Amino acid sequence: MKTTCIVRLLLLLIWGLLISCQNHSTTPDNEFNVTVDEPRLSGQRVVFDQGHKNHHQIGRTYKPFANLLRNDGCNVESTDKPIDTSVLSTADIFIIPTAMGEEEPGEKSPFTDNEIKSLEEWVRNGGSILLVTEHYPFGLAMEPLLTRFGVKVHNGYTEDSTMTNKEVIDALLFDKSKGQLSNSHPITSTINRVNTFTGSAIKGDSTWTRLLILSDNAQNYNVDVKVERDGGDIRVNVSYADFYPGRDYSQGLCKNYGQGKIVVLSESALLTAQIDKNGNKFGMNISDTDNKEFALNIIRWLANKGAGNNL
Repeated sequence: MKTTCIVRLLLLLIWGLLISCQNHSTTPDNEFNVTVDEPRLSGQRVVFDQGHKNHHQIGRTYKPFANLLRNDGCNVESTDKPIDTSVLSTADIFIIPTAMGEEEPGEKSPFTDNEIKSLEEWVRNGGSILLVTEHYPFGLAMEPLLTRFGVKVHNGYTEDSTMTNKEVIDALLFDKSKGQLSNSHPITSTINRVNTFTGSAIKGDSTWTRLLILSDNAQNYNVDVKVERDGGDIRVNVSYADFYPGRDYSQGLCKNYGQGKIVVLSESALLTAQIDKNGNKFGMNISDTDNKEFALNIIRWLANKGAGNNL
């Protein structure tokens, strides 16, 4: 089936990250250094969900991330099976990256009620989960799952002109010296700069820790989506116009959830190490950034079940 996508937004046309267009013009940066000086997670079982039309796969764009975790001692696997107790029993940490519905434009939730119930109960009883969403259509597709955990997700994309990284195209730079990274949480205690790349925004109540803190100038842009069908062809028109303030939103949240732990990110490329068709790097391979350590700290915190908030 052929899919065509028109996006009336110069930012996303330039960057080419509107995943509903199925842009596979990027490649993993195979020269990115995924070594870990002092591995800490020997034997941790990390399972990536690959059964819900996940854009990021450990054999493609998330390959550097998966190899980084292997070098930290983790046993990394993937599953394309429906999520239930038998699948979750094989994991200490379960990761769901950028899931979307099968039918274009992918905005319908791919998760059944039973899958969402199983995930929530598993985390509440001691499991650890990393949920990674994105700009439209991922926010809408993952909304029922995120809502079950008490997270509100913006269905569009988020921009903050005061946080741009002048050295990297379309990157938001979270700088601890400007109050944009949590000072109180071990995931961010050892890092100073994290880049994200477009993405959306998420919000939780006071029980959540905001890791990646958007400034008061953030803007959550809404979407207007029109889907036209002509036989087997689908034409998706996505336009962005009005917006509302993104104050109090973030691009990274975490909390202890019952006996388990959860981290939610609303931008996915920050965990990649990619090169676009023009040779531009983005992800953990950006110089003068702490994305690699941020990724490790997330998994190390999720793995530590017996020491509260310590890594």
